[in-house]
Amino acid sequence: MKPSNNLLAIVRAYDLMTPPAKTNEEFRLQSQLFLNDIMPYIKAINPLFQNGKRNPQQEQCQFDALLSVAFDIGLDLFFDSPLAAITPTTASKKKLREAFLSTPAFDDRLRPELMCQMKLYKMPPLSRREIEFRLFIGAPTFTICRRLDPSGSKAIVYAPSVMHPLLQFLCRTR
Repeated sequence: MKPSNNLLAIVRAYDLMTPPAKTNEEFRLQSQLFLNDIMPYIKAINPLFQNGKRNPQQEQCQFDALLSVAFDIGLDLFFDSPLAAITPTTASKKKLREAFLSTPAFDDRLRPELMCQMKLYKMPPLSRREIEFRLFIGAPTFTICRRLDPSGSKAIVYAPSVMHPLLQFLCRTR
């Protein structure tokens, strides 16, 4: 499996250092550098998805969510957590949520402009693990898209954005 833009969106949502890409080429370069950084995690987590006969869209969301956790806390802590064991099972949403929320977050500081967007959409403030849990069950919170520069320069940049609640609902019901 390969990571999707959902994973990149979560990681960038908590990355306070990387500026939004101003051009398509810069976005591609940032994405490639991210893929290079996350490759060891992909290789470690891929075996969890080898023998399943799951829904491919759901499997992609699960893969992205687990990669996000592993990239945040490291592979040793990830494989010591209950998350690695839940992939091949059909645990209830409650058990899945408990597994995610029992894993501490290393980087839990969301970009301020995304917090403002969440407030605008009347979304409750969520932890990184809650956002990853929602992605795992097929309800992504963030996307990477072309949008106005959050710094207020009126330029168009490639940056993480909160998906409108209606789009989040549509993702859950497909």
